[in-house]
Amino acid sequence: MVEFKGRNTSDILTFRVDWIVKILSIKPVNSTGTYQDVFGIVGEMGIEVTLRNIARNFKNTTLFVGFHDELNVYFGNETENFDIEPNNRTVKIYFKLPIPK
Repeated sequence: MVEFKGRNTSDILTFRVDWIVKILSIKPVNSTGTYQDVFGIVGEMGIEVTLRNIARNFKNTTLFVGFHDELNVYFGNETENFDIEPNNRTVKIYFKLPIPK
């Protein structure tokens, strides 16, 4: 609060504290993009990642996706590098991971 020429005045600056690029959701999907949580041996597992960029400009982002199955066997190793649209827009990125035998 500041007094200027006999009047009280205040100035407030607010800003948002959050991740610039934030992962909003990760979900397993089948080849048509429909949610699916069980996958068989051999084939593909789809992953839908929803991201949001709160910056006012495009942000270059790199995602790495990999998983362990119920037998603790690692599979995946997909890396994607892309720009995310600015101004609080959400973007969905899809991965296809081959499931080993």
